Amino acid sequence: MKNLILYSLFIFCYQSSSLSAEELPLDDSKIGWMHGKCIAIKNPHISPRQEFTIIHLGEKTPSSVGTIVEKTEGDESCYPLLEDRKEINIENGYDFYLVRTNEDVNLAIGTFYLEKTNGLNYGYCQTSEGIEYFITKNDKKIWEGYYYLGYESKPTCKDDLTTK
Repeated sequence: MKNLILYSLFIFCYQSSSLSAEELPLDDSKIGWMHGKCIAIKNPHISPRQEFTIIHLGEKTPSSVGTIVEKTEGDESCYPLLEDRKEINIENGYDFYLVRTNEDVNLAIGTFYLEKTNGLNYGYCQTSEGIEYFITKNDKKIWEGYYYLGYESKPTCKDDLTTK
């Protein structure tokens, strides 16, 4: 009986340690947006060699795995930190990390420890000066991130969360 109670307690604690899509809204420290091989996320404590899931937006490969290389404050390969956009993207509270992947990444969403993702939809649209990344469930936005581009663009965002 004692073993059964300990086992049940272990299972409960294990299941409670990962983020579930049913726990809404989603945690900004576990989800970020990507442009190229750089992830922007509101988490200053991600360790090198940490793996995460990449959800490619508008690409043939729906998802892949990336690995954190290092935190960066400016690098040519981290497009969100180019001079014309760096200041605003940092002011929006993001930390930036260079990542290693087996394939090219254009626009994507990166997730750490996200389980039970059935029913989630990932997307993006353009605002007049940037890109809005989002995750929806049952047509309700449960996460969003904003990437300032540093130049004007034609808006494609709509109230119903559709993309161009």
